[in-house]
Amino acid sequence: YGSLGSRPVRVAFLAAVTGPKGAVDFAHAIERLPESVRASASFVIAGNRDGNFEDDYAEVASAVERLTAEGVDAVLEGVVDAEGKPGFFGATDVFVLPSHREGQPLVILEALSSGCAVVSTTVGGIPETVADGDDGVLVAPGDVDALASALDGLIGDRDRIVALGRQGRLRWERSYRPGVHGEAMVAVF
Repeated sequence: YGSLGSRPVRVAFLAAVTGPKGAVDFAHAIERLPESVRASASFVIAGNRDGNFEDDYAEVASAVERLTAEGVDAVLEGVVDAEGKPGFFGATDVFVLPSHREGQPLVILEALSSGCAVVSTTVGGIPETVADGDDGVLVAPGDVDALASALDGLIGDRDRIVALGRQGRLRWERSYRPGVHGEAMVAVF
C-alpha cells in the first residue's frame, strides 16, 4: 500500500452479485462517474450468482456491458475462492461493499488487512469496523449518488486512497488481527 503510480485505480466489489449486497448500486454508481474518472480506473464486480436475485445479476451484467461498450475497463467476474482472495485484494486499491443490510462483513476485514481503502454503507456493524474519513468512506445504503461521489473523490485522489488503506491496515492490526482478542483477554487476567 505504497504509491499507486500512474496505473489505473482498481476499484472492486466482492460479494453475492445482488441488490441487497449493493452490486446494482455499485454498477449504477460507475455509470454516473464522469468519463475522465472512469478512464483512470478499472472496475471489478466479483461474486456468486444467487438464484433468488437473477434480475439483479442481469441488471449488473447489462450495466457492465454498457460500460465496456463505452470503453470503460469494467468486468463481471465469478466467485473468488479463498485461494484467490489474497491476489484479488492485493490488486485492489478501493474495495466497495455498498450493502443495504449487513451484520459484520468479513470481506471488509479482508480488504482492510490488505490495505485497501474501503467504501461501504452505514448499516450493521460496518460503522464500528470502518471509521468514515479515517480508513474508509461510508454512505447511506441505497444512495447511488453519494456512492458515485465517494468513488469520484477517491479515484481522483491517489494519495487519499493510500492514506485510507494504511489507516485501514493499522485498524486491522490493532483490532482484528488473528489472536488480538485472545491477547486482550490474557492481559485482563
